[in-house]
Order: sequence, then structure tokens, then C-alpha cells
Amino acid sequence: MNKRLIFYYPKLFIRFLLSPLYFSRVFLNDLKAFFGIYSYSYKYIFIAGYPKSGTTWVENFISRIPGYNPRVLFGDADILRRHDLPVDTFSKIPSFGYSAIKTHIFPSMDNINILLDNGISKVVVMYRDPRDIIVSNYYHVLSSNPWRITDQEYLDYSTVTKSQALTHSMKLTLSEFCPWVQGWYDVHNSNLDIECFFIKYEDLKSNPRQIFSELLLFYNITFDNSIFDTLFDSTTNLSTATDKPTGYEPGKKSTFRKGLTGTWKQELDPTHISFINDTIHECLVFLGYEKN
Repeated sequence: MNKRLIFYYPKLFIRFLLSPLYFSRVFLNDLKAFFGIYSYSYKYIFIAGYPKSGTTWVENFISRIPGYNPRVLFGDADILRRHDLPVDTFSKIPSFGYSAIKTHIFPSMDNINILLDNGISKVVVMYRDPRDIIVSNYYHVLSSNPWRITDQEYLDYSTVTKSQALTHSMKLTLSEFCPWVQGWYDVHNSNLDIECFFIKYEDLKSNPRQIFSELLLFYNITFDNSIFDTLFDSTTNLSTATDKPTGYEPGKKSTFRKGLTGTWKQELDPTHISFINDTIHECLVFLGYEKN
């Protein structure tokens, strides 16, 4: 038997024992989809967000849409950690069910081809002012370092000054952010059969009701106002929570920080700001964060 399967099914069983109500909902959603009680235009709501760009907020929302189940991608853990897709990553997802998936994947042709091969023709792409991402990533690593000590980018922020840690976060973000965002715009503007719906975190923060309404329309999903209000209110309450996540289940996650915008103006020093302007000014203008 495949080694990954040896660990996959026992972990799934343990999660079921820990959260039987959650997995009962997943089972019922799939059962109703199988018998045609739920009928949507698209099998997948697929999120590709740059890390620290509010993707958990959107994940909570799409995971609570009636009939859609949050799914965890299957496959090689190291490939997934690099924000790439294993070839067999959709193999454990029921073909008859409706799935809500959040990722941070790069818009490489290998990843795009895997999406196309699995019938995914629409992607929600999320990003944020990279200067705020630098600050958010700094606090995230400081509180819960996600890197392995063998990772090339590893640094324990508690062992260096704040300025040094922010410099590290800045250089890492600047090396990836603009190619990542531009890559998704290139996918959207190409002749590939993938359409992208772009969400700026700042727009989501200022007018979440409008953005979530537009996201539903992007996937041809319509609700009664009462259903949308319930979905929106429950998701918004989670997004503004300041406590730790309530569990591993998608749809019930909260963030460690409040996700404020523009904090880079107070957190970054003039040296950081000058380096950023010299490095990605054209990208900031293209995305509307600076004037030319």
C-alpha cells in the first residue's frame, strides 16, 4: 500500500472521532450532492491566496456555503509545503461532491495543468499590500515559526532584533510576491481555460459584504438574502476574533492578529521603506498601492 495512504486513513478516522458533527455535515453534503439535492454550476470553489492576505477569512466563508465541503488536498507533504500541487492531489476528493479549497499555490504551468486536468476553470486569487504582508509575516513567525530548521529561509525571529527580523521578512516577501501576483494576472489574461477573480485584502476589509456577494456571483451561486446574511454574519464574527483558532476545521478558524491595513507605516523603518520602493515600485503602482 502507498505509504501516504497508511497515514491518511488513520488520521481521517481520528479526526472523525474528535469532530463527529463536523464530519457528519461533510457526509450529508456529499450524500445530497450524489442524489442531486444540491446542484451548482461548479464543483470546486478554489482559492489561491498569497500567504497572510486574508485567505483564512475567505476559507471560512466558502466552507460554510450550503452543499460545499472544505477539502484538504492529498499528496506529498513536501510538494504541498512548497505551494505546489502533487499530481494525485485531487484523488481523495469525491467526484460527485462540491468542494471548497484554500491554497497558496504558485501559478506555474505544472500547477495550472493539474487544475485544468481536474476540471477547475475558475480561481479566486487573493493578495494584499506586500508591505503589510512583511509585518504580518514577522509577527506570525515570531509567535509560531512555520519553518523547519533545515529550510533555507529559516530564522528564529526571537533571537535577532526586530529590524533584522523585518529585513528578513521583507527580502523573502519581495523575492516572491510580485512574480506570484503577476503570474496569476498572466494566467487570467492568457488563452488558458482559467478565469480568475482577484480580491485585494484591503477591499475585502473595507466592504466584505460586496466582495463576498461578487465571489458568489463569480461561481453562479445565488441565495435568499436571509441565507446570505446568516453565512456572512457567522464568517465575519470569526474574521474579527482575536483569540486563537477554534480548531483545525475549515470554516471555524480565526486569525491571531486583527489584519489591520497600513500598519507598515508605523512598523517599518525608513531603510526598509526605501529598499521596498527601489525594488518593487512598479509592482506597487500596477496593483494600485502607489501612484506613478
